[in-house]
Amino acid sequence: MNTATIPLLKRLSFRLALWVTLIAVGIGMFFGFLQVYVDYFSVQTESDSTTQQVLKSLRKPAAQAVYHLDPLLADEVVEGLMKYEPIWKVELLDDNDESLAEGARERQPNSLRWLSTWFFGENRSYNVPLYVDTENGETRYGTLAVVVDTHAIASGFLARSAMVLLSDLARSLMLAAIMFLVFQYLVNRPLKKMVQQLLAINPDKPGQVQLPYPGKYPDDEFGLLVASTNDLLHSIDIKAQEREHLLSDMEIAKQAAENANVAKSQFIAKMSHELRTPLNAIIGYSDILQEELDEMEAHEVLNDLARIQSAGTHLLNMVNDILDIAKIETGSMELTLETYEVRAISKELEEIIRPRAEKNGNRLLCECPAELGSICTDMTKLRQSLLNLLDNACKYTENGTVRFNVQQQQEQEVNWFEFKITDTGVGMTPEQQLKIFEAFQQADNSSTRQYDGTGLGLTITRNLAQMLGGAIEVCSELGKGSEFTLRIPSHPTAA
Repeated sequence: MNTATIPLLKRLSFRLALWVTLIAVGIGMFFGFLQVYVDYFSVQTESDSTTQQVLKSLRKPAAQAVYHLDPLLADEVVEGLMKYEPIWKVELLDDNDESLAEGARERQPNSLRWLSTWFFGENRSYNVPLYVDTENGETRYGTLAVVVDTHAIASGFLARSAMVLLSDLARSLMLAAIMFLVFQYLVNRPLKKMVQQLLAINPDKPGQVQLPYPGKYPDDEFGLLVASTNDLLHSIDIKAQEREHLLSDMEIAKQAAENANVAKSQFIAKMSHELRTPLNAIIGYSDILQEELDEMEAHEVLNDLARIQSAGTHLLNMVNDILDIAKIETGSMELTLETYEVRAISKELEEIIRPRAEKNGNRLLCECPAELGSICTDMTKLRQSLLNLLDNACKYTENGTVRFNVQQQQEQEVNWFEFKITDTGVGMTPEQQLKIFEAFQQADNSSTRQYDGTGLGLTITRNLAQMLGGAIEVCSELGKGSEFTLRIPSHPTAA
């Protein structure tokens, strides 16, 4: 990110200029208005004092004019007062309030008269009583009435006020500009350089760049900031190098583990093939011996042969499971897709699993509608997955019910077959449900467990379901039973 891309209103320099200008103008205008305020009262006092002095200087001639009723002297007094520019109107009255002489000047129109009226009012009137010394003492013989036009006073005040405010505004703006330039030189300019240098740092190797100390004072706040940043970049670089070494070691360890796992799976696959040959021979010979001894009615020997065959079959199933998990881990298991009727598959599985269910006194219920149609999948792997689930349900349920339900669903233009195996057996806790799909894990892994097995059946079933484009889910409650749901698409490519 370049500093030029920062919006103007969000830039530090703009905010700084704005605040410096506002503060400088605010302070300057405050003192300017304070000066205008003081000048306002000074003008009023000065105007009133000057008017009183003018009236005082002509008070005696005005008194003599009204005492002697001398119109000429009265006119001279009025003319003398009219020479004072702020006076707008003068009237000399005798003791009967009759006008002896008067004078007025015409008011000139002015657009700023409203402003002077707002400050000083429309007019200012002065009524000066006129006394004459007689034998009976001072006697009042008339009144000198004077009206002062405040606009004449205010015009000078307004002009001075405008000059004061404008000059203060100019000084404030000049001061703000000077302060901004100083701050720009001392703070913003080195800060901008630091940002540009930080943006130029290579994220992969940050410690290779060291920020230079700005200005002539490396021990000020910016110097401390640069030193702290350089230390931080160095620490980040060290951590990055450590992380690279750690990732390299982890990659080497991962590769070694994968190689070891592949070697293990290959070894298991080879050993499984080697074990299956003698096991098949043992089972085959036991079948032959059972048929021959059955004709000889040697029942005691038959029981022993039955145990041998059962143990051999169980061991062969375990070897087959190990072989399957080895193929899955090495990725050598392949799919053979064929089309089958789902109802026919269900009937076949029902016939296979019913003896196993009845062995533990369980009741097997199969629910498969006739209109389900066909499925294109690897039938061997689907049959193996369902047999694993059904066999587990029968094994972990005694004198209960095992239900096998098949349904068809349409989701997002994909046709799914849902196989549900529900039992009323021992059930599982939530903790046990989390680990039953892991290899070599059973719900009960204790040394005193009641049920045998390698713990590979559900692991193989989950992997086969994923290979077929489906998934498997479990819902169980301890002591009430379990429900496994296997969902397979009607065609693997449709999922």
